[in-house]
Amino acid sequence: ALVEHTMEREELILALREVTDLERIIGRVVYGSANARDLASLATGLGKIPKLRELCATVDAPLIAEVRQGLDDLTALREELERAIVDEPPFTVREGGMIRTGYSEEVDRLHSIQTGGRDLVAQMEARVKEECGIRNLKVSYNKVFGYYIEVRNAYKDKVPETWIRKQTLAQAERYITQELKEYEDKILGAEDRILELEARLFAELVSDVATFVTPLQRDAVALSHLDCLQSLAAVARANHYVRPVVDDGL
Repeated sequence: ALVEHTMEREELILALREVTDLERIIGRVVYGSANARDLASLATGLGKIPKLRELCATVDAPLIAEVRQGLDDLTALREELERAIVDEPPFTVREGGMIRTGYSEEVDRLHSIQTGGRDLVAQMEARVKEECGIRNLKVSYNKVFGYYIEVRNAYKDKVPETWIRKQTLAQAERYITQELKEYEDKILGAEDRILELEARLFAELVSDVATFVTPLQRDAVALSHLDCLQSLAAVARANHYVRPVVDDGL
């Protein structure tokens, strides 16, 4: 039947190529090593199952019908993963940035605080440049010193007395102010809380996926059978194989 349905077989091949390795993801979920990319891939793979079921329905063969019965796109799980995980998540949970906007009100609120704090830092930089007359002044950040104001040595005489020296470089000085410290606390506090919340939300998602291990395994088996059948059909078509008719007569 698949040999005769060339167009449907080609569409099956294309759809199957976009389905991830469900067995590998199931294993990673069970052993607690799944990352956000695994869950995004799982959602993508499950999203192809309705198309595969549709294609199977056009092929009149008992084995294909059996495969179709074994395919379940697990709509509720798929929709939850699509709603929760961004399209291109980071490789590790520790990086953050994997939860989609709109999934968690608290994460969205903290992102607003984080963005607002950065906007305030940018506004402060522009204002301080104007007030001090130091045009090449810049506000920067690194993980060791946090936020700081960097001033080239040629302009040190214009630095207000209220600024606190934080680091001395060969060509510049770095300073901190009370205002900048407050912005730093707000931004970094929000970042830390976002990472903590995203890690908890991700752990809950993995736990949810784990409850679907059995139907996911059924999907994996059905998909492997379908892939095997279409592969055999493709080889038969390419090599002009036929099924012989056995005659017991002389």
